Amino acid sequence: RFVGNGTHAIMLRDSARGLIKNNCLEDNKGCGIMVRGSAEPVIEGNSVKGHKMAAIAFQHKARGTVSENVLEGNDGAVILISGSAAPTVEGNHLKNNRKAAPVIEFDTASGAVKAKLVGKREDAQNRLTHKLAYVSGKTGEEWVDVDESKHVLRNQSGNTNVAYRVKDSMKAGRLDDGEGGTLVGANATKGVRRSAIAIKDEAAPVVRGNRLDNNQGYGIMVCDMAAPVIEKNRITGNTNTAIFVHSGGSCTVRSNRLLYNEAIGIDVSNQSPALVEDNDLEGHSNIAVRIGGQSECVVRSNRIQSNKSHAIVVFGSARPTVELNQLRSQKLSAIVLREQASGLIKRNILNQTRTLGIRICDKAWPTLEDNSFDTDEEATACSNRTSPPRGKRQSSNAQEDGASSKRHCSQ
Repeated sequence: RFVGNGTHAIMLRDSARGLIKNNCLEDNKGCGIMVRGSAEPVIEGNSVKGHKMAAIAFQHKARGTVSENVLEGNDGAVILISGSAAPTVEGNHLKNNRKAAPVIEFDTASGAVKAKLVGKREDAQNRLTHKLAYVSGKTGEEWVDVDESKHVLRNQSGNTNVAYRVKDSMKAGRLDDGEGGTLVGANATKGVRRSAIAIKDEAAPVVRGNRLDNNQGYGIMVCDMAAPVIEKNRITGNTNTAIFVHSGGSCTVRSNRLLYNEAIGIDVSNQSPALVEDNDLEGHSNIAVRIGGQSECVVRSNRIQSNKSHAIVVFGSARPTVELNQLRSQKLSAIVLREQASGLIKRNILNQTRTLGIRICDKAWPTLEDNSFDTDEEATACSNRTSPPRGKRQSSNAQEDGASSKRHCSQ
C-alpha cells in the first residue's frame, strides 16, 4: 500500500522489468506509477486513486502492459503516454476521475485549516448541509452549515460565521494543485491533465477494451504525432469529447462504443489521417462525429443513432472519406458540410424520421455518391452556395429543390 508519498509511488526506469500487481496507490504527490527509459513492466489489478499528477505514466521508449486496474478519483491525466512509448493498455476501468472537490481554507484559534467540500445533503432540522474532508489543520470528516454565496461557515464545530477562502482549482496550463500548492514537475505549457487517457508526442500504444465512465474532461486525447490503436473501448457519461484526435500520426479508432456522453463523440482535427471505423455512437448531447482542420480521415462503417445533434459534421478545409455508415434518428440533419469542406460522401444509409439527410452550406463542395435516404424531409439541401470550383460538379443528390422522402442517389 502506497499512500501520501511526496513523489512518485513507484518508478521503473532504464531496462527494468517486473510485475506490479494488486497494490493500492492513493494520494501520492507525484505519479502513482512512472515508467521511463526502456522499462517494460506488467501493471495489473492495482487500485490507483487520488493523484493530481498522472496516475500511470509511460515516457521515452517504455513499453509493457497495463491491465485490469481500477483508476478512480484522480485529478490529473489518469493514464499519460508520451515520447515514443508503446504500452498495451487493456481492460482497465477509469471512473469518476477529474471530479476534484473544491478546497476551502479558513482560520481557527489553532491555525489555518484546509478542507475539501466532498458532499451535500438536505438537513432541515440541523442545517448541517455540507460535508468537509479535512486536508490540513484538522483530521477526519465533519458535516457543517455552509453559505456558499457569502463564503461563510455558519456552523463548524461550534464556531459560527467563519469566513473561508476557495483555493484555485487545477486548470490546464497552470501548476495549481487545487489545494493551494504547486504540482511538482508538471508541464504548464502543454497540459493534458483534462484527459482520462492522454497520448502525445510519437507514442504508439494499443488502448483496448477499457471502460471509461463518468469522467470530467476528455475521454481519450491524441495529439502531436501520436499513432495509437484505440479499439473496443466503452466510453459513457464523459463531460467533454469522448475521443479527441488532434494528431498528424496514423491513428486508428475502431470498434468502440460511445454512449450518452455530454459533448462530441469523436472529434478529428488538424491534418489527421485517422481511420474511424466500426464504432457505435448513441445518445450524445452534441455532434457524434466532427471532422475539421485539413483532415483527410476515413469514417467508415460506423453506426450512429439517436443523438441530440448532427451525426457527422465536416468543416474547415477537411477532405474526409465518409462511407458505409448507418445514420439513424438524429435530432438534427444527419450530415452537415460547411465552410470549405469537401471530400467523398459515399454509400451511407440515412434513416431519419423528421430531419434533413445531408445539408451543404457556405463554400463546401463534396462529392455525394450512392447514398440511400429514408427520411420524412428533403434528402439534401444546399444554402449560401457559390458556383462550383473549376473542374468540380455538383452531385445529383445535392439539389437546390431537395429530393423525395425516399431516394437512392448516385453521381
